[in-house]
Amino acid sequence: MTRSRLPHPRELHYGWWLMLASGLGIAVSSALLIWTFGLYIDPVEEQFGWTRAEVSLAITVAFLASGLSSPLVGKWADRYGPRSVILSGAVLGAGAYALLSTTDALWQWYVFYALAGVSLAMTFVIPFQSLASRWFARRRGMALGILAVGISLGGIAGVPVFRVLIEEFGWDVAFLISAGTLAGTLIPLSLLMIRNKPADMGMRLDGAAVVAGEASPPEVQPGLPLRAAIRTPIFWTITLGIAAFFYASFGFVIHTIPLFESVGVSTTWASTILSIMAASGVASRIVFSWLVDRGFRFEFVGILVAAGGGSSALVLLGDTGIAAIVVFILFWSINEGGPALLEPLSVVRTFGAAHFGTILGTVGLIRIVLMVSAPTVAGAIFDATGSYDLALVLFIGLFALAISLFYVTLHLHHPSLTPDSA
Repeated sequence: MTRSRLPHPRELHYGWWLMLASGLGIAVSSALLIWTFGLYIDPVEEQFGWTRAEVSLAITVAFLASGLSSPLVGKWADRYGPRSVILSGAVLGAGAYALLSTTDALWQWYVFYALAGVSLAMTFVIPFQSLASRWFARRRGMALGILAVGISLGGIAGVPVFRVLIEEFGWDVAFLISAGTLAGTLIPLSLLMIRNKPADMGMRLDGAAVVAGEASPPEVQPGLPLRAAIRTPIFWTITLGIAAFFYASFGFVIHTIPLFESVGVSTTWASTILSIMAASGVASRIVFSWLVDRGFRFEFVGILVAAGGGSSALVLLGDTGIAAIVVFILFWSINEGGPALLEPLSVVRTFGAAHFGTILGTVGLIRIVLMVSAPTVAGAIFDATGSYDLALVLFIGLFALAISLFYVTLHLHHPSLTPDSA
């Protein structure tokens, strides 16, 4: 009787090492622009006297710039490979964070964050998820799950580290350290580790070795071009459902620290809660990844994560005591498990992998244009009312809208994918 065994590290498919390295890259990118932004709100407000809405508008500008550049980034990744995208984005991002450290006017705050937003499009989900779609088919869900865990790690490690840096050395020094961190991580990663496709390592999809003398199969995978995808009703229900979900999640995460501070929680504990929120998604992301590799539909992922987000916001609307925070984090762990999986899975499973980067970038553009106002709106609500309650009501409504759209998507026709559709 033969016995199964775990592969020796040297036998492990290079694609898995690539996903682990990519998860590190995503952790750095997400920590620097997404998870830690809330830490800068209070000190920047205090130094310059800007309102919370004015400070928060910077992250809106950053994500709008990221969204507008996403289709071009996706097309670049499809045509020339993700490696050059990530390398160029690391250089641009390092420069943007260095410039942010010199900010002394509101217009500079916005312009420098716009540059950081473009770099995010080049060093975050589009190029790394394009790598996953190029290297994996049967285990694509788990590959994307590893990348998703990287986003959680960005919050787990980034928030406490940058809280200390900002408190001890100031927000400007923290931005300089961000520049060095991005350059010191992603530039070596792109040069030494990243390979655009399995053939670059003498392999095939999912790690199959190329046999000497055997003809290599074509590398083009089935998929619809963008012009065909956008004519289908399912493209719009997916995109609008994702936009509603991310509007609520994005606004919530950016204002988590100020929200808890507004009800008397210290900055230390507020940042700890945000790190726990990030950590809570690790297990659920692995579970969702395992499920989707076994045929679990992405629409169900969307419904579950939106329900988790809506429930977590509802809890905080009623109470912000210790017991309520524990229940909130339990619900948030469901919400946190799906975002990084939802968008790429919906694109590749519905429209195929041949034009993955281009379609993902277009979905990202529409999503970001619709969601970028979330932090500014939440900040304006707080400025006007002195509370985040109405912002929580808004987020609950958008989570409910996302659930409805994913339910409709379940019942829509999926386009047929053949090699000819590419």
